[in-house]
Amino acid sequence: MSFPAYPDYRDSGIAWLGKVPSHWLVMPLKRRFSVALGKMLQPDAKTDDDIERPYLRAANIKWGHVDIDDVKTMWFSPHEVNNLELRAGDLLVSEGGDVGRSAIWRNEVADCHFQNSVNRVRSITDSRTDFLFYWMSTIKAKGYVDVLCNKSTIAHFTAEKVAAVPLPVPTPDEQAAIAAFLDRETAKIDALVTEKERLIALLKEKRQAVISHAVTRGLNSSVTMKDSGSEWLGEIPAHWTVSPLKHLTPTDRAIMYGIVLPGPDVGEGVPIVKGGDVKGHRLRLDLLCYTTPEIEAPFARARLRPNDIVYSIRGSIGDAELVPGALEDANITQDVARISPIPEVNHAWLLHVMRSKPIFVQLEQRSLGAAVRGINIFDLKRAAIPLPPRMEQDAIAEFLEEQTKTLSDLEHQMLAGIELLKERRAALISAAVTGKIDVRGALSPDNVVSIDTARTSGVQPSIRASVGALSIRTLGSMGRMAVMKGGYLAEGYAGISELDGTYHRDAAGPFCRAVIDGMERDAAQAFGIQVIQPIKEGERVTYRLPSNFALPANDLPALFGEDRAKRLAALFDLLKGLNRDGVEAIATLFAVWNDLLACGKSADDDAVIRGVLEDWHPEKAVKFNGETLAHWLAWMRRNHIVPDGTAPRTDHQGSLFQ
Repeated sequence: MSFPAYPDYRDSGIAWLGKVPSHWLVMPLKRRFSVALGKMLQPDAKTDDDIERPYLRAANIKWGHVDIDDVKTMWFSPHEVNNLELRAGDLLVSEGGDVGRSAIWRNEVADCHFQNSVNRVRSITDSRTDFLFYWMSTIKAKGYVDVLCNKSTIAHFTAEKVAAVPLPVPTPDEQAAIAAFLDRETAKIDALVTEKERLIALLKEKRQAVISHAVTRGLNSSVTMKDSGSEWLGEIPAHWTVSPLKHLTPTDRAIMYGIVLPGPDVGEGVPIVKGGDVKGHRLRLDLLCYTTPEIEAPFARARLRPNDIVYSIRGSIGDAELVPGALEDANITQDVARISPIPEVNHAWLLHVMRSKPIFVQLEQRSLGAAVRGINIFDLKRAAIPLPPRMEQDAIAEFLEEQTKTLSDLEHQMLAGIELLKERRAALISAAVTGKIDVRGALSPDNVVSIDTARTSGVQPSIRASVGALSIRTLGSMGRMAVMKGGYLAEGYAGISELDGTYHRDAAGPFCRAVIDGMERDAAQAFGIQVIQPIKEGERVTYRLPSNFALPANDLPALFGEDRAKRLAALFDLLKGLNRDGVEAIATLFAVWNDLLACGKSADDDAVIRGVLEDWHPEKAVKFNGETLAHWLAWMRRNHIVPDGTAPRTDHQGSLFQ
């Protein structure tokens, strides 16, 4: 997709904006628009003159439209009615929550006003809010709004912050042309996204139909059928039986739920599976919450073993997954049931049965009328399961593994296509509102600009976005834990304290869930990096960088300062030449070395090596030996990757494995 460029450009005077067309102005938003914050909630009249009116809150503001399905009312004084009214064309900007989310008001509700979680932006000149809407979406996508709001705390996009946003100002005619162009082109892209989402829904329906047919009718279409005796199952092959689910589990590992009150995530101890974790990509130690051994101990009977089935019984009821080997002795909460198949039952077959529509429908019907929507363990135990002989179970499991993989692969292709379309949409908007392309002009051989070329960093990314992008670009091919180690060393060695990690001694090295999640999320938002979760146990998280990815090197000194930017760049230059074991060894050695210095203990090579092999996770002693660790310590000294005791400590959990 190519468009013409403007003939002349000038420096905008703002580092992260770069050059703009030479005739465009750049100024604070408040010089072209008024910005007003709404009023605090007033549920009751204070005077006889107060008037009850509908109002909007942040929850009503969606990207590009206003949700009027749940518009509430409150009381306004006559003065507030006059000052806080909404007019067609006002731009509404969320002050809290998803800060910066914007939509244009089109008089969907008569006499409507707004609460103090919403900013009203109104033109006081010939500038247009439809152009401003696209500018707001660009600075939000590029991370500028989050930087401005300091999202390490509770974010607030106050009226003062909105008013101070730098704004490129084309002529009114250009603003109208840009907005009309983007309305038209984004509508085309949105239509393509909608079509792909429709196809994904059809694939999900197809997958459910294939599973349900196989587990209730079998694979032989000519077999004699009989009435199952269950209204939910209908007819089943004549040689099959129907069994309560509880008869397919051993008496000493009955179907049960787990910990009633697991408490907050303590970052270490016993991993627990909650209802929302019953997804294939979620059942990983680095993504689960942890509770203390003291809280978990009374629920030891609910501990998991490999190839158990975890089944969500509250919230998103009906989700089911096999337990991977890494989660042996993890526990579950009261939102999850554990189903342990007996040896005579194929666990993969039973998983498909539990995912089938007939099982879901019968359990859902039994849950209707309950005070809290969910599945009772008693009902789950007596769920009617169509039971074929073991050989047929094996054949059905193999058939469904192949069929569902094919459908899942197609779904992932569709999802990747959607991400590419969204990436192109954001790039097109950014290029138009920053003047990298001229949507009014005609192409000629000497002024053509592709969207990929026009797409620049635009606005200053957040610190986590920049560190995340650096770490993913350098270490992402080694997997998520390598990216995490890059983040730890960025904070510990380069001094990027804004990452604000609380690291614990994970099997693969220093780990902080908040840091890795933040780096991935912010890098995806600021740079279009895709984070692709694994489909199967044992596979790694992978990353896909945009074809035109380039970290804005000029922004790093502005974000970190000259010294820290140089240390950060030098760190990743060194790490890019290492393998995964080398990165793990260096991060772990650095952490132990730093912890010893921080508590005033001896930090000679022997002490550091002992700390890794004896005071970290037992896997360290399996993966490394003293000679290997001594090699990496020497490498660290040669390259000046040496701690001084001020990095975040990892020894707060003590010697866990003594």
